[in-house]
Amino acid sequence: MNDETMIPMSALRAALKMRAVAYAHMFDVMREHLGEEKAQEIGQEATRRLGQDMGPNFAKFAPNDLNIKKPYGSHSFAIVADYISR
Repeated sequence: MNDETMIPMSALRAALKMRAVAYAHMFDVMREHLGEEKAQEIGQEATRRLGQDMGPNFAKFAPNDLNIKKPYGSHSFAIVADYISR
């Protein structure tokens, strides 16, 4: 598949939902073995590292005055649960 190949939105949504479910399962296992606080700490660090790796690929699309708000407070994995429930 090259950059010009179109992917149906339904396939993209299904792939994103599958990824969200995988993250939710990983978080559940970490929480069971390590506790809520440590699981969140690990998840947040992994998310930060992913952002560092992937951010440069998307930086050109971001506005110069980007102001990010955290609607879920410190519970970043609540976003996954919210997405899955849609």
